[in-house]
Amino acid sequence: MKTVHLMYAGKVSEITGKLKEDIKIDDECTVYDLLKKLTMRYTPGFKKEVFDPEKAETMPDVIILINGSIVRDFNKKLNDGDFVSILQAVSGG
Repeated sequence: MKTVHLMYAGKVSEITGKLKEDIKIDDECTVYDLLKKLTMRYTPGFKKEVFDPEKAETMPDVIILINGSIVRDFNKKLNDGDFVSILQAVSGG
């Protein structure tokens, strides 16, 4: 088992009720697996606002970072101690 450190911002933190948390994951866990796990944990808001597991894509305004780098490949395996940020972009004028 590995541990990843999650940070949420914007609407994502409202959905989870948290700004951050640590989660245990399997050794072969990918970004997709983590997002699917979070979707099940924080249903229905996470699926509606953040990630659709059936389409395997985030909503257009959501950004995923691993250790500060934007991730577009959801098949990327996570490492023990990774910092995963799930952010929802805010626009305004």
